[in-house]
Amino acid sequence: MSKKKLGSNLLIVFIITSFAVGAFIPTFADSSCFHSVYGFVYINDILAEEETEVKLTFIDDPEELIDLTDSNGYYQINFSGHNCEEGFFSVKFEGEWQIPFDNFSVKIVPGEIYYEIDLHILFLGNPPDKPINPEPANNSEDVSLDPSLSVYIYDPDNDNIDV
Repeated sequence: MSKKKLGSNLLIVFIITSFAVGAFIPTFADSSCFHSVYGFVYINDILAEEETEVKLTFIDDPEELIDLTDSNGYYQINFSGHNCEEGFFSVKFEGEWQIPFDNFSVKIVPGEIYYEIDLHILFLGNPPDKPINPEPANNSEDVSLDPSLSVYIYDPDNDNIDV
């Protein structure tokens, strides 16, 4: 085979290979673009307990990405294939999904790989029940000058109550 013909054949192989590789690289990059969102979870300004669930949901994808916080309240959710989409956070606390009041979503920007987002949940809980059975009863008469006072109180969240 002449050097001229060999050179032409190599040039053709190089061009075909370049087009083939060029055609596959963008497709591969778009479908496997790695993203990660991570941070700490705070509930009423206190670092979340271990294994608090953090959920990231995308409107176009019914699958929910869930992670558990570690012993330091840290979570990390890895995902791909959501370029230009907005994901929404929620945190499970006392059996209910709560929406963070400051960072409730993340917009996935092409080329950005890592998002560091702390999530803050404000959970007020339930108010205590109204006190019952006060002793002496309201509007009582003939009460001693040194009475013993008592009342029954109950808080459904078992919070400390000053009476």
